[in-house]
Amino acid sequence: MQPSFTEFHRYDELTEILRTFTREHPGLFSLESAGLSHEGRDIWNEGPAILSNAARSCAPLKAALDVWGEVTFNYASTDTPDFVPTPTAA
Repeated sequence: MQPSFTEFHRYDELTEILRTFTREHPGLFSLESAGLSHEGRDIWNEGPAILSNAARSCAPLKAALDVWGEVTFNYASTDTPDFVPTPTAA
């Protein structure tokens, strides 16, 4: 899978892209954890499971995960310049 710079990647897609880079270019890339949770769990590898488990006892978190779980940000960029320079006579 190649990365796209015009859309956001889901967690699993981004993880696969990074693992592919690491596998194909071990001298250039290494994949390391972002850190540990307060329970000492690896955030990168266990992040989705940590949230799912926490949502079992937290209704607001469960609602947020239900709403945002399948949201994607695959849309054409709307970034445009605020102005376009217009040449003027000197």
